[in-house]
Amino acid sequence: MRHSEYLTADRYLLAVLVISTILTLPYLFLLGIPSPETAWMYMLAAWIGNFIAVNLFVLVLWIFVRILSHLFPRRNAGA
Repeated sequence: MRHSEYLTADRYLLAVLVISTILTLPYLFLLGIPSPETAWMYMLAAWIGNFIAVNLFVLVLWIFVRILSHLFPRRNAGA
């Protein structure tokens, strides 16, 4: 693989930021916000929660793939 095919840290962070923002948008319509003055606090809390959740999901997925790659190595790894 060439270096450009890898997911670099800046691409990963950008992807997580975009996914977290997309996941936060439904809160605008679904969350009952008591007053407009506190709406930004609810949105910020939801965005931070989604950011953490997406990162944890990717971490668990990465660990799962690492475990599977050790349990089932490729047969033609040297070819």
